[in-house]
Amino acid sequence: MAKSRAERTEYERERYRKNPDKERARKRKEYGPSVSDRRVRYKTEGERQVAKKGSKHKYKYNEPYDNKQKRLEEQDFRCANPGCRTTEPGGPWGQWNTDHDHNTGEVRGELCSDCNRALGMLKDDELIIEGLAEYVKKYKSNRIITG
Repeated sequence: MAKSRAERTEYERERYRKNPDKERARKRKEYGPSVSDRRVRYKTEGERQVAKKGSKHKYKYNEPYDNKQKRLEEQDFRCANPGCRTTEPGGPWGQWNTDHDHNTGEVRGELCSDCNRALGMLKDDELIIEGLAEYVKKYKSNRIITG
């Protein structure tokens, strides 16, 4: 005869009360490790933050976070924009921005916050960028310097 749900629940609770270690081992064997068993343990908050950044970077750019660090070393920890080359990443979080081609997903370099935002607002369009460069050059020569 089948037990009602309430009877089954009470039976399970009683069995657990009598032998908790054995029941935990049985459930772990049946269902696999618990979430707390699967969770990676970090010694410090800093280690947790680095791992978190790494996983986000991996998900977004499909490359390990170490590649970002190598790129920054190759760039001498400066903005990849030859016209900028600042050593300060800027922005509210003070982190370098990984620049990538939105069509192909290819990573191009690490930019400071200002250059990354400017490039985003210009929609990576070479015509707009070149047009603005010409526009600035045209009016730069007409500037009157007052002292």
